[in-house]
Amino acid sequence: MKAILMDEETPVYASIEDNTISIATIHKGEEIELGKVIQKKRKSWVEVNLGGERMGYITGDTKIFAIRKATVMNPSVDVKEAAADDAPVIKTLTKGSVLTVCGVEKPEGGTDWFKVRDEAEVEGFVPTSTKLRVVPELSQSNAIRNLVTGLIFAAIGVFFAVSNNSSSSGSSMIWISYAVIFFGLLQFGQGAYEYMQIVKKKKKDQ
Repeated sequence: MKAILMDEETPVYASIEDNTISIATIHKGEEIELGKVIQKKRKSWVEVNLGGERMGYITGDTKIFAIRKATVMNPSVDVKEAAADDAPVIKTLTKGSVLTVCGVEKPEGGTDWFKVRDEAEVEGFVPTSTKLRVVPELSQSNAIRNLVTGLIFAAIGVFFAVSNNSSSSGSSMIWISYAVIFFGLLQFGQGAYEYMQIVKKKKKDQ
């Protein structure tokens, strides 16, 4: 999962052992790739990818903002140049537009704003009152789960379809068997699509 650091800065440690030393410092606004969360001696640590195979750890109380993709649900929304009502409008997005929400700005005495980036890599700000629907994050485990689940349902459907065809009393159940096969194929197709998207993204990031 990607996130934005909200603290002014935080050290990255080589390990979670006592008396470990800092190997890097992350500053406010930097994007980081997070890994698994580890608990040790009532203290939590979060794995951080520092690039390539280089890994480190930050404390679990570090303030971060999880980067999420979202779909605009309002009929339209203005993307502002700054986090202010009177800031110039960069562009206007319509319902269905996809944004990457990568932070929150909280001006003193004003309303909160999301820092966003659209698919054309244009960055700006929209009010936090904007109606957004989070796009589920693709993961290899979810893709594999959909593939396996789809195959299982398809196999069950085929089994019952064959059984009903060979039975004189099962003609009314054949359509249910076909529905189960169809559902399984849809699930398998979804998993295959997600897996291909993940592979494509990995190649792009390399």
